[in-house]
Amino acid sequence: MTIADRRERDRQMRRDAIVDAAEKLFFAKGFAATTMDEIAAAAELSKGTVYLYFKNKEEIYVAIVRRGMRLLMDIFRAAVDAASTGMGKVKALGQGLFTFYERHPDHFTAVFYHHESGSCDGLEIDLEDPLVRGLMQDGEELYAFSIDAIQGGINDGTIRPDVDPMRTTLVLSSMILGLIRMVAVEEEFMLKKFNFSGRELIQQAFDLIEHSLASHR
Repeated sequence: MTIADRRERDRQMRRDAIVDAAEKLFFAKGFAATTMDEIAAAAELSKGTVYLYFKNKEEIYVAIVRRGMRLLMDIFRAAVDAASTGMGKVKALGQGLFTFYERHPDHFTAVFYHHESGSCDGLEIDLEDPLVRGLMQDGEELYAFSIDAIQGGINDGTIRPDVDPMRTTLVLSSMILGLIRMVAVEEEFMLKKFNFSGRELIQQAFDLIEHSLASHR
């Protein structure tokens, strides 16, 4: 390992330590209530060192959201690799989104509901920031999983040829996110009253979606 490689490794380790510390604080006490001094202390670094890597809390939060998106992308890749048809990939992506919610609930909130989460009060993101532009590219990559799966289903005959991949992706993602939000609030009630789990609800939704998208040829 060269000196340059070692320096880059150490730099990445310090950056990761800052993000790790900030994650715990943001998720536990909220964005607005967390200070850069607290992040520095939790990361066992000076505040000046933290500012060498991130100019403010917003940049750190963007790094946390991007971390969440990478976790979701890993789940999506495994989901589409395990399915053999376009329709199968679409259903697997829906289940994958619910898996992400189950495994990483705080990152799920950070990625999809940061504008409504109490943990993020006071968050103002600069859309012109290069880090934010990277975040937007991550979002486009997430949508591409579904768009490609739907187009693949049209090509292999499992999805109707008149389906628009982009519009359908927007509809499906909104529906599933809405269902997951309901599960987050009401799953205990659903289990008691209907003996119906959140995962079963998502499965039922995709059974209906499959009937609406399926090709009849």
